[in-house]
Amino acid sequence: MIPVLHAAHVARENDDPRSCPSAALIDGLFDACEALSLQVECCLVP
Repeated sequence: MIPVLHAAHVARENDDPRSCPSAALIDGLFDACEALSLQVECCLVP
């Protein structure tokens, strides 16, 4: 959960006022989910 919260925080900080803020948030959440799935994969593979 921490990587997701961190990504959301970073996405908010990096928002360009001229662009859609939700796009940055979605990108950050997607990156966090991808990182989390890789961590889970590493734990499952011996």
